Amino acid sequence: MSLAAHATDDVHGLPPPAGAMAAALANADIDTVLTEIAVAARRRAWYLAPSGELQARAAPSGTAVSVAGGAPMLAAAADSVSAIGSGRAFHHVIDGEPGRVLALTQWGMHHGFLALALLPAVSGVGATAGGDRDGDPVAQVDRLLAACAVPVAVQRSCIAAAESAIDDLGSWLIHELQRNGTTLSASTEAVARRLGVDLAQPFAAAVLSADLARGHRWSAVARWLGRPAAIIDDRLLTVVMGDPVADLADVAGDLERALGDVAVLAALGPTVHEPSSAPRSFKHAELVHELASHDPRARRVSRHDLGMAGVLLDLPTWQLRAFVDRTLAPLSERADLLETVRVWLAERGNRAAAAARMHLHRNSLTQRLHRAASLLGVDFAEPDVWTDLWCALEADRVLRARDRLGHG
Repeated sequence: MSLAAHATDDVHGLPPPAGAMAAALANADIDTVLTEIAVAARRRAWYLAPSGELQARAAPSGTAVSVAGGAPMLAAAADSVSAIGSGRAFHHVIDGEPGRVLALTQWGMHHGFLALALLPAVSGVGATAGGDRDGDPVAQVDRLLAACAVPVAVQRSCIAAAESAIDDLGSWLIHELQRNGTTLSASTEAVARRLGVDLAQPFAAAVLSADLARGHRWSAVARWLGRPAAIIDDRLLTVVMGDPVADLADVAGDLERALGDVAVLAALGPTVHEPSSAPRSFKHAELVHELASHDPRARRVSRHDLGMAGVLLDLPTWQLRAFVDRTLAPLSERADLLETVRVWLAERGNRAAAAARMHLHRNSLTQRLHRAASLLGVDFAEPDVWTDLWCALEADRVLRARDRLGHG
């Protein structure tokens, strides 16, 4: 869950500052991220190390200064200890200026503190930046803190992951589960436990994708998510635990809030109860993602959302291909007729709707349907014909998705 969801109770609807988020996802340093936050919040900003030592300060004018050494500024603040993991901001004076401080906790790791000045740099400027409705400056700054904490957490998580190689271990674990689930060793299970994944509990594979803005990196996104992940062909592969549907919704929602106006497609594989079944879950998740990727409306998808295609996912390739060849072979060289039949069936036999969807005159569509029926040797008035044709068309769609993924 994102830090924004953990902070004060009234943070809904306030996204992370776009400039700060872009900088964090591009692996910028803390000075750059903090400067973007100060400019967006129109007030001074500070970053303090987990020990409470001030490490960087930034002004809304767009300048930042790194700070090295010095005594911990929060050492005497009892609130700083109780704030870790609570998501609650507390009051503190920094550089002689009253401010609000929020502890940054992600993936069970404490990444330090973010602080914002209680008052904007210029009187009257930024008074409604946090969407404050009751004029309470503390509530306003706490909302700003919750939003601004996200890019700082991203940046610090990337640094921490790079230093401890957690991202490499996470990627390795996902590859092991995806490819070699039947041969998981004791060392693999030990790595999983280190990364917070209990392979003795039910889990499911998940595949996510999004059109990231230039400069954003999936590697940075994966590190921030706080779970093992691997990047393959601009897709993020991971595992979801507990209630997989709810966990995947949380992951995708966190990504969408962090990335701004970017739609995330999240596909779910079947829940498995032992690591030996993990490759099957990943194969299903990849297929679900591939099949759903052609629908711009798709967001959170499992096999149950794919209709007949989802039912056919468990059938072996040879069986699907034999059925497709037996049913659709006469149209194998007529892609135009095959697509006409598909659209007509998708429109439940409504010729006017099918013609409009294909940008054809209704008479032209009727002629195509007559030609297709003749080649197939069937009567489109028979309900069983509709069923056979639709199943064959969906089986063909599954086969093509398997071919694109190299599943064979």
